[in-house]
Amino acid sequence: MELLKSKKSMKELTQQIQSRQKGYVMIKEIKGVDILTGQAAKKVLTSIQQVKKKKTINQISGMAVMGGKAKGLVVVVKNDPNLKKVKQGNILVTVFTRPHYLLGYA
Repeated sequence: MELLKSKKSMKELTQQIQSRQKGYVMIKEIKGVDILTGQAAKKVLTSIQQVKKKKTINQISGMAVMGGKAKGLVVVVKNDPNLKKVKQGNILVTVFTRPHYLLGYA
C-alpha cells in the first residue's frame, strides 16, 4: 500500500519491489512501519539470529521498576502465560511490566 501511495517513478518502484523480493525486515513502531532491505535488513536479521543462538546472556540493561540490588535467577517473561515461570526469589525481566506482574512482589 505504501508503494502505491508513493510519488516515485515506475522505475524506482520496480527497483524497490525487486529489493524487497530478495528479503526485507518490517519493524512496527508506535509512529508507523519501517521497512528495511539490503544490508540494513541483513544486519537486523544477523543480530536476531545471534540472540536466538545465544543461550546465556551476561548483561541486560533497562529501567528498574523496583530499586535496590538483587541477586538471583533471572526469568524473562515475554507474555502473560510465561508469568507462571517466575518463582519466589527470581528476578523478573520483561519488555513491558504490567501491574499484575508485580502483585506477587508487593
